[in-house]
Amino acid sequence: MVQAAAKGRDLMGGTDTMRSKGENYLPKFQSESDEAYKAHKNSTFLFNGYKKTVRDMTGKVFDKPVELTEGAPEKLKTWCENADMQGRDLSTFAKDVFKKGYDAGISYIMVDAPLRDGKVTQVQAERQNLRPYLVHLTVEDVLGWKTAVIGNVSVLSQLRIMETVEKDDPDDEFKSVSWKQVRVLDRAADGVTVRLFQQNEKQEWVEAERYKSAAKEITVIPFYAERTGFFTGEPVLEDLADVNIAHWQSQSNQRNTLRSARVPILFAAGRDDEAPLVIRAGSATTSRNPNAKLEWVEHSGAAIESGRQDLKDLEFQMEALGLQLLIAPGAIGHRRGAGRGQGNQPAFHDGGQPERRPGAGHGLDGLLRRAWRASPCRSRASTTATPPGHSLRPSRPLLAPSLCRTGATGASRPVQTSSAPALFGCQVLHRLSLSSGVLKAKQTLAWATP
Repeated sequence: MVQAAAKGRDLMGGTDTMRSKGENYLPKFQSESDEAYKAHKNSTFLFNGYKKTVRDMTGKVFDKPVELTEGAPEKLKTWCENADMQGRDLSTFAKDVFKKGYDAGISYIMVDAPLRDGKVTQVQAERQNLRPYLVHLTVEDVLGWKTAVIGNVSVLSQLRIMETVEKDDPDDEFKSVSWKQVRVLDRAADGVTVRLFQQNEKQEWVEAERYKSAAKEITVIPFYAERTGFFTGEPVLEDLADVNIAHWQSQSNQRNTLRSARVPILFAAGRDDEAPLVIRAGSATTSRNPNAKLEWVEHSGAAIESGRQDLKDLEFQMEALGLQLLIAPGAIGHRRGAGRGQGNQPAFHDGGQPERRPGAGHGLDGLLRRAWRASPCRSRASTTATPPGHSLRPSRPLLAPSLCRTGATGASRPVQTSSAPALFGCQVLHRLSLSSGVLKAKQTLAWATP
């Protein structure tokens, strides 16, 4: 998956990243010197239709912030103001998860919590801010996993994650040092064990720490933009990425052609090759040969127009591929039916639970519920298995209202009423084209509380 996502990631990095990849995306001409190739590469600029499409689609999904439903616990609302304990609220966090997942075809969310020393009271937990938080994992972060059949369903039994650990440099107060670390989560009958592996002086991976987690399952869910299997996906915009790379190459050739066409070639015939030839303003060149001649040879310009048309054609293709996401029925996840939410929208699935159609208590909504139940921060008066005012099944979602359509008459009707898929604006991606596959004139999208 990392290799499949590489093209999109590099395009998202822009001109500098594409240049740094060199011949991976910009082939070197036959007999082209290293100096000429470097000049050729550094004069190329990326027309980033891919990045614009990802940003536009993400913006359409998150044109309104993600909100908790009425009656959600106040502490949970406070948590969502800093969902990842790094300053991102739930909407910003969700937007980043969606953008990375939309780019790579899949993205992951893990619910984690700080370690506790011994028994912790509610007051201590609130004072020390010992509460669950969300961690975004990309396809590059997830090294691998194992599954097991529990209760006749496949669930995560192991997950391996690459992390970067950073701390202050003891030798320089203005610097920090960082290193790689592998976190291994193992699920057993008595809960989840966490193992941390780091490299020693011989660059060998050794176990540095091990501890038991309070979690009973591996609380990681995948966001499928294009599902290919359990915990796997492929880029939604792979075709667009290929066309954008073709544009990068064609644009490079076009600029190289323009450079050659703009600088005419001086042709001399019938003169002594040993005589110096100086070309500058106010100078003259002579020859004793009456048949000698000196003239400029210029490009006809036909290739320039052909290159210009090729760039226009590629830009049109990129525009069409991006627009297809808005007008084609089931534009997201259209190649595979398994693992989607209702309709053809992207789906959140809980790695610790069977992969079923998202519903109440499922996906991130379900993870937040379990995080709430496990937290010492919740009120002692709340003895139910779920946050106050909510039952696990059936229930109203903790997150996200439903997407509705407002037609020319001004009337609104729900397009979806399932809970978890509404999360993170998934219902917006349940075909912006709605049931007909095309957004007709004077139709707008609005939010309504279920």
